[in-house]
Amino acid sequence: MRLSGNNLFALQIYFEKGIIPENKIIGGMMLNPVDAALVLVDFQGRLAQIVDRSELVVPNLMRLVKGVQALEMPILATVQVPDKLGPALPELSETLGDTPIISKTAFSAMREPEFMLALKQSGRKQFILGGIEAHVCVLQTGLDLLDAGYEVHLLSDAAFSRTAENHDLAWGGCMMPVQPSPAWKLRCLN
Repeated sequence: MRLSGNNLFALQIYFEKGIIPENKIIGGMMLNPVDAALVLVDFQGRLAQIVDRSELVVPNLMRLVKGVQALEMPILATVQVPDKLGPALPELSETLGDTPIISKTAFSAMREPEFMLALKQSGRKQFILGGIEAHVCVLQTGLDLLDAGYEVHLLSDAAFSRTAENHDLAWGGCMMPVQPSPAWKLRCLN
């Protein structure tokens, strides 16, 4: 069975109809909602206002988060020095509800002990990654996840930088699959 478009919500229907068994682990480079989690790096108000394509930050982020929540996949979210750069986007905080947002001071979330604990507690091996700034915090987090043996899928439409050139630098420097949306890469069984 194939999925088309950017609609993660369709996968919820597949679970409900038993097309994808909830405990089925699928290997390979395809994303598996049972084995994947979403990592959101530094979606903060001050940063979101100054990035290239800033008008896409909130709609793309909310579509992604709501789709992942519909699939009951874990979400790990961070903010970079919130006392200087501000809190998480209000829309994100509201949508995440009780999901903690982890403060960090290093560019890579993997350098933050609280993030490492949440990562380990998630029990996941695949991570869908997006955030601000793509060429710094997002890239370093992704590379550190890879170094730790995790599978990382970087989202081009959910990663932002202040300039288009910096956004493009992130893709040139990464060793991860890059795609516009994870929906087409979540594997379904017949």
